[in-house]
Amino acid sequence: MSPIKAVIFDFIGTLTNLRGYNLEASRTVSKMKLHRAIVKAGFTVDPKSFSTAYTQAYENTVLSVTKN
Repeated sequence: MSPIKAVIFDFIGTLTNLRGYNLEASRTVSKMKLHRAIVKAGFTVDPKSFSTAYTQAYENTVLSVTKN
């Protein structure tokens, strides 16, 4: 039997319950922060195009992994 190397917890909404927490709003803020960092690094991309690309990448990677 191999040793356990990691344990992952779904913290918010499972182990804790935060008043007023909104997952979708949190994702929106995270996308905005990431867009600002990319622009600050010198890349030119408008927020709408970035949001579309981010959503497509999320759906094609994260969601496909969680389905398996």
